[in-house]
Amino acid sequence: MDGFPDAFTEIFKEYGNFITGREVPSKMVGTPDVHTSHINMRGNASFVVVMDAIFPLEGESRTFQHIERSPILQDALGSVSTTAAIELIKNNGMPFTFTKKDEKTYLWQDGNGIEREIPTWAIA
Repeated sequence: MDGFPDAFTEIFKEYGNFITGREVPSKMVGTPDVHTSHINMRGNASFVVVMDAIFPLEGESRTFQHIERSPILQDALGSVSTTAAIELIKNNGMPFTFTKKDEKTYLWQDGNGIEREIPTWAIA
């Protein structure tokens, strides 16, 4: 059950949902020039909370504000814009082809054909 014991649900029910904070590491080996895989925004522990609590509970606008104001999240994104991060969150788990920009960043095209950046850690 998402990496935590069933008993935690009962223990923490009066406090809200239990969020493990465990990231799901990328399975990509090295930094290939082109890689077809899925978006994995749970690849960074700070974004696990965004994915499991902030985005579902507060929506896109508040999530955007939260990412913009958080030095930890901005550091995790590197050169990736907050707008691109929102698109990554909305497309989490979806398959795409990623093209290497540099060691920390890849490019991908969203469903509307707009080229966006993705941090290497967010590729499954």
